Amino acid sequence: MPDVTPMRAARLAAGLSAAEVSRRIGLHSTAITLYKTGRSTPSVSVLHNYAKAVGMTTLADALAPLVATFPRNGRTAKNDTAQKRGAA
Repeated sequence: MPDVTPMRAARLAAGLSAAEVSRRIGLHSTAITLYKTGRSTPSVSVLHNYAKAVGMTTLADALAPLVATFPRNGRTAKNDTAQKRGAA
């Protein structure tokens, strides 16, 4: 689950409400809520649009919260789940 704190911090720094950001990027505010609560993960495209909406200057800034959640050392969440279940 991505850390949404940087996304929220960027939105607040821009002086925007969540509703305004969702309007600017063309998403229902429910989608933003799903991201904030970790029940959904924003796509790279959504992060890019979010970054533009809140005035971030680089895509890297927008991707930092998501990139930090990627598995390390070549492992994937799917592989970890299979190993927990005893599958190869």
